[in-house]
Amino acid sequence: MHNNCTYHSYNGKDSYLCPTSVQENLEAEGLTNCSKDCIEAQQRKEKEKKKEDKTKDSEEDKEESKCKTLSEINCVFPFKFNGIEHTSCTYEGIGHYSWCATAVDPSTMEYTSYGFCSKDCEKEEKVPEDQCASIYGKKCVFPFLHKEQTYNECTGTDNEGLPWCATKVNDYMEYLEYEICRSIC
Repeated sequence: MHNNCTYHSYNGKDSYLCPTSVQENLEAEGLTNCSKDCIEAQQRKEKEKKKEDKTKDSEEDKEESKCKTLSEINCVFPFKFNGIEHTSCTYEGIGHYSWCATAVDPSTMEYTSYGFCSKDCEKEEKVPEDQCASIYGKKCVFPFLHKEQTYNECTGTDNEGLPWCATKVNDYMEYLEYEICRSIC
């Protein structure tokens, strides 16, 4: 039940309407066109509500896009690079510089443009060069399961001999994501 003018289509016309009386269950018993003062008051309320909604949306956007590139462009999270989802800046594919998507394909979430992340952005953990990790600097997760076998180091199984490790596992230690291991492993 509305206690003021509301915008309706009534008798084939779009107009602001008010209840003429209200039943005990708060349902309108009849409707009539609103007075000019009532319409103006309702339009002010609607305008203020739209303004509040825009402000709220803008504040939510700021919360979501605190991370910017060096060019001051908002990073877009999550994004995918080579099918792997990232929720923070990544070193993957570039190595020494962290980067993020600045635009993504909405159907696949694959990045379509990117920029280098500013120092204030959260970054994926990068393992030092002298430690075993993926060639992109992602930490290997050991132990992991592959075809019911447990691995505590990189393996070349089912990857044409290229050593790989799990970079993400489920609760049963089965690998969900993997990458090629550094030669140091």
